[in-house]
Amino acid sequence: MRRSDVVKTGATPTIGVPEPCYLIQPNHVTFAKREYDLYQEKIYTEMIRQLQDALILSFNHQAYKQLEIFQDDKVVLDISLSAISTPSQYPKVRQSLKKMAVQPIVLDYIDPQTNQPRERVGGLFIADFPKTSSYRGKAKIIMDRMVANAILTFKINVNGQSVHYTRYLYNVVMNAKSAHHINLYRLISSWKKKGFFTITYPELLAYLGIPEHQYKKFYDFQRRVLIPAQNYLKECGSDCWFDCEHENFIVYDQDDKRKIAYLNFRVISKKVAKLDMNKVTAAKQLLHDHFGFNDNDFLEIEEVFSPYNFVFERFTLKANDVWKMVNEGRVTNKKEYIKTALKNEFLRE
Repeated sequence: MRRSDVVKTGATPTIGVPEPCYLIQPNHVTFAKREYDLYQEKIYTEMIRQLQDALILSFNHQAYKQLEIFQDDKVVLDISLSAISTPSQYPKVRQSLKKMAVQPIVLDYIDPQTNQPRERVGGLFIADFPKTSSYRGKAKIIMDRMVANAILTFKINVNGQSVHYTRYLYNVVMNAKSAHHINLYRLISSWKKKGFFTITYPELLAYLGIPEHQYKKFYDFQRRVLIPAQNYLKECGSDCWFDCEHENFIVYDQDDKRKIAYLNFRVISKKVAKLDMNKVTAAKQLLHDHFGFNDNDFLEIEEVFSPYNFVFERFTLKANDVWKMVNEGRVTNKKEYIKTALKNEFLRE
């Protein structure tokens, strides 16, 4: 990723940042276990914004330690309070900074020297900030270099490419009114490339830092957390969103229809929807050429190809599996067999 990859949007600018931009961070930063409030999540994000030059260099396997902020034993960032909130909220921001300096955060990372996985637990930084409210006030964030290096380290695949990262819009985070909105946005952003993911209800609560007993009924969690976040992302100019009211969002346990097996998140965006339509055409051509599909056959499985359900990568895996079975003589009616296979894959309840 290069600085030219920073994308401008039509969203309203946030005070303290000239223009909206994309941020990139490793997934171990996205999923670091923490219990941050709204202001703390925005402080966390502002830190990531100020580390973008180093993150982009690290992403591209270039040296970042020659940057000015890495010339001392500590990495020091100046956070403008005006980037986090309005002046009337500065006392709350200062209180959040106090808590954040001592509040534990669990950060999994790869040691760049040994390439071994490690876990770092403790306060993220030392905070130094003005005692009185001022529009020009700044907080100093003082981090150990080891902490900064842990934040800046990306996982590398066998081809030498940086993987497992999250790319998201700074303004979507900084304009949010709830920490849950921010974390759900970053969660779905980490899956934008794949386009979907599944997660159990307890796993989602744990990620959001919500005790399981707080929402005994999923309906209450959906109404108070998911739907407000979904509506915010749809209305704020976000690059992606989700639909928690879709009939296929909740997948129930096959043995106990009252128990939720998992939640089926489909990452929706205008760009992805356009790409999916191209892939739908390719998928239908494959079914026509290799499985003898006609118009009536496509009509029978029309719901499979809806923007919410269809994921091309899952389709190709299933089609390849069925075609292998056909070649092995294990399937007598390949057309009907793949219809059933696709319905089970994309339309199961």
